[in-house]
Amino acid sequence: MIYWKGLRFGLLLQLAVGPVCLFVFSSATRYGTTTALAAVLGVALVDAAEMALAAAGAGRLLQKSEKVKRAAAITGAAVLAVFGFFMVTGALGGPLLPAVQLFSPNGGNLFWQAVLLTAANPLTIVFWGGVFTSELAQQKLTAGSLLRFCAGCICATLFFLSAVALLGGVLDTLLPAIITTILNALVGGVLVVLGAHRGIQAMRNKPIQ
Repeated sequence: MIYWKGLRFGLLLQLAVGPVCLFVFSSATRYGTTTALAAVLGVALVDAAEMALAAAGAGRLLQKSEKVKRAAAITGAAVLAVFGFFMVTGALGGPLLPAVQLFSPNGGNLFWQAVLLTAANPLTIVFWGGVFTSELAQQKLTAGSLLRFCAGCICATLFFLSAVALLGGVLDTLLPAIITTILNALVGGVLVVLGAHRGIQAMRNKPIQ
């Protein structure tokens, strides 16, 4: 029962389309569903690690230090903007800094790109810490129940992002190459704007949206 509760909760979170979802979709339209699934696996592994850290109390430690939270938010925003920048330049013919192999225009590094993009927002540890605290208080979860709840959340990530990858792969086969190129450039542009917006918010000490 608690597994399904975690699965439902995780799916609700996934419905709030964010940078990682856009990255997986864009990757699938460029390299196909099978290659993009490597990115999905990277996201799920980082989600699991962040849940473990939150359950261990890292969320409370981050919550207590505004300086750490601000630094984490600025770092995450910068990484997001950089990802968007390289996605735009990659869609237009290749990154401006070809020596940075992680961002090279091929599907071989998608797993590590997804790991970096997902891990760039340590504030999610704070979020998961709050979720676990609430669930522990309301449901009186044991260690085993909490583990099953986390498993449900991770499965939600795998199911939802795999469906996104499948959709991107289907569109890749149906749409002309120029359309997918424009689509990828637009997704990269959205990530740049989102990263800049979050960075400005963090520097102004405003809540990150």
